[in-house]
Formats: sequence, structure tokens, C-alpha cells
Amino acid sequence: MTWLLVVVGLCSLYTQRRSYIELRTTKQIYAGLVARTSEAAERAPVVLTDLWWLDSVVAALSPRVQFLYVGNFERARSAVRLLDGADTEAFVIGRRDGESQAGRPEAWLAGSSFRVGGTTTLDLPAIELYAATR
Repeated sequence: MTWLLVVVGLCSLYTQRRSYIELRTTKQIYAGLVARTSEAAERAPVVLTDLWWLDSVVAALSPRVQFLYVGNFERARSAVRLLDGADTEAFVIGRRDGESQAGRPEAWLAGSSFRVGGTTTLDLPAIELYAATR
């Protein structure tokens, strides 16, 4: 019976240690996302994104950075037109690497005075941050 308690105790310690390591890794990933988004938005106080969860994950940047969610291409184009008319000098586009219901950022910017000035790709999670500048 004593050996059973020892085995259960060791299994419990192993599980607790693995959970701690996983939590630490997740926090590092999110801290990296906040840091990279902060760098990208340093000169652009607006982030236009098709990621519904991005503003929650990088909430530490609020209120310095405003997040605008655009779930599809039409909303993205409309938001770009509004930013173009508001004399915004630059903004950041944050989107999922690869597929997106809102399409490519270059298409969002077509017909506006904005152009893609640079791209930052994050591995985990797979996100692309585009600098849109005049």
C-alpha cells in the first residue's frame, strides 16, 4: 500500500511539473506576441485585424493602440477608406499567416494612399503583421 502512495505521489509531481512547463511556454508565446505587436504599432496607433482574439491577447497595449476588427474583405476595405479619410499616417494590419476570410492586405489597401511598408511574421501563433504607410 505504501508503494502505491509513492507511485501516485510521483505521478502527481510529474503532472504538476509538466503543467508548469506548459504554462510557462504559453506565457512566453503571448509575451512575444505582445512585444512584436507593440514594436509594429510603435508609430501606428491603429491595428486593423481579422483576428477576433488579437485585442484580448495583447490587451496590455491598450489604450495606446486601438484595435479594429474586420471579419471580411468588405469591412477591411471600408475601414481602410475611413482611415484614409481620417488623415491617419500609418496603421498595422494583423492577420493569420496564410488563409484569411478577409483576403490579402494588398487588396485591402487598393485604391487608398496606403502601401505595405514592411512585414513581420510570427511563428507561434502564425501571424503576419503588416505596416501600412502613406
